[in-house]
Amino acid sequence: SQYRDSVHLFSAIELTADILYQQGQYAHAIQSYVYVLEQPALSGDNAEVLLKLGNAYREDMQYKKAIDTYQTAIQEFPESSRIPEVKLELAQTYFRMESYARARKMYEDIFRKEKRTMLGADALYWFSMSYLRLGEFEKAAQKFQEVISEYPESTQALKASIGIADVEYYAEHYEVAIEQYTQLLQQLADKTLIEEVQCKIIWAYYRMGALEDAILMAESFKSESVSPQALPEKEFFQEGEMLFLTKDYNGALRQFTSFLEQFPHH
Repeated sequence: SQYRDSVHLFSAIELTADILYQQGQYAHAIQSYVYVLEQPALSGDNAEVLLKLGNAYREDMQYKKAIDTYQTAIQEFPESSRIPEVKLELAQTYFRMESYARARKMYEDIFRKEKRTMLGADALYWFSMSYLRLGEFEKAAQKFQEVISEYPESTQALKASIGIADVEYYAEHYEVAIEQYTQLLQQLADKTLIEEVQCKIIWAYYRMGALEDAILMAESFKSESVSPQALPEKEFFQEGEMLFLTKDYNGALRQFTSFLEQFPHH
């Protein structure tokens, strides 16, 4: 109440919105970002706030509002340094909506303009993913390899290596995919990427009909990864996966439904 007209107050509200967004409270984050944008005292470059608002709308699955917000930023602040990132997030929204061809065109354009930056690396990686989702496996593999060649020391290069194995998985070459995923596990240090690859190995076994191998791998990976500090929601979710793999579908349904109720923002 003492500083209602202060720019610092609006900065504090924006930071609060950032925290709400990180906590998965997207509706509350949206309200705060909108409030900041409505203040006449902040009439400068609002591209960053619009970028954050668009991201919050997308995560809240309000895709049309997300698209409109990104486009507003592009139209009203074309010279802002944040516009390349806004365009990438707009492409990500189309990708999330499964408009892969439209997203792919945007990724290609961003990559050409931002090739020397890590934003270009992101764009090229997602350009490759668009080919994968469209079932153009040969082109996807070529583009993933281009990510590795152009940005060899980047996180995107590691993800592209996984992407090359994903090509084999989606092409239903499960044995080849398992071999490549297994080799990757020896190279990865990031815990999130390790768990992603472990899950893909399990599903590859499952897809090729080797249910017993899938269950054995799931148990093996679970024993490796679970520690005394492990999050309870992780073990809760893994229990649902095990029920699914053993074809106890009713049990899995109950477990996953309970998970959504207890951990709605996970």
